[in-house]
Amino acid sequence: MAETEQEPMAETPPGEKADRRRRSKGERAFDWIFYGPMYATGTFLISALLAVVQKRKFPSLHENIFKSLERTGLNEHTAEALTGTFLTMWGGIAMLVPLKLAEDKKVSLATKWNRWKGDPTSAEEIAAAPKQTWWSLAAGRLSAMAMTFAGMLVLSLPQVLGGFFSRASTWSGEKFTKTFGLPHYDDPALVEGLKTQADALKARMDAVPKSQRASAMGKEVRNLRMHKLLEVESHETFGYTLGKMLAIDAVVTGVVAAMLYASSHFFAKRQVVHRERREEKLEAQIERYEEHHQRKTAPAMPETVPQSKVRASTVEVQRQSPLPEGMQHG
Repeated sequence: MAETEQEPMAETPPGEKADRRRRSKGERAFDWIFYGPMYATGTFLISALLAVVQKRKFPSLHENIFKSLERTGLNEHTAEALTGTFLTMWGGIAMLVPLKLAEDKKVSLATKWNRWKGDPTSAEEIAAAPKQTWWSLAAGRLSAMAMTFAGMLVLSLPQVLGGFFSRASTWSGEKFTKTFGLPHYDDPALVEGLKTQADALKARMDAVPKSQRASAMGKEVRNLRMHKLLEVESHETFGYTLGKMLAIDAVVTGVVAAMLYASSHFFAKRQVVHRERREEKLEAQIERYEEHHQRKTAPAMPETVPQSKVRASTVEVQRQSPLPEGMQHG
């Protein structure tokens, strides 16, 4: 009975073998802890601290970025949302440092967790998975930021959520400070005066016809109001700023952490694929070079003379050579 030929198994594409392996308990715990509570909480706290420093030490920075965005044609709500996102995104960038340091210890930490939980996965299997690098983490962070900006750009449109973000942050800040008995401002009397001036400027701006709001006078009134509001924010306490950020930034930070995890691991896998392809190309080039070198250094072989030429030359020699005397015919 003829044996049935088995079809050759398809080769696993470069970088895919480790991806299809089921992650161990230690790896899942590592990813959940370091990309979840650690990264998200650290990012949120650093962003809140930077927001307070910016409002107190560099109040004009917010105003300059806001005006630059408005000049591009964005509406007030969208420019405000993007400005806030830009000024608070640096906490996530700073947290890439402890995240990378943790990734360097992932094999050891995950192996210890596996021993504790009775997972048989070896350290060699964990080490074989695609590793996070500075490049993959940075690329993942940039991708997450790009998606965040795109999301804020759409959600802050007047047709979608409009001024929802500013109203939600104010409500959250008031609830947070009321719950913990914290003050809103470091100088309440001064802030009340600034708010009164901002309200008067808003009433003056509302009285201007919509057709004239884009004029020089309309822009001047709006800029004056924005300046007063930024002065108000410069007197916010850390507790009030933290409470305001809880409404939007806490949720956004969690979403960004999830996007960072997904996109950075994607880029880490792509790095493995590109590295293995480069190694394959290099090996092929080395093999071609060795074959070429062997052909050049091999001793030259004598050329083979065709049999027809050998027979022809033999006949010619016989014709030219005289026969012995005994073989000659008289």
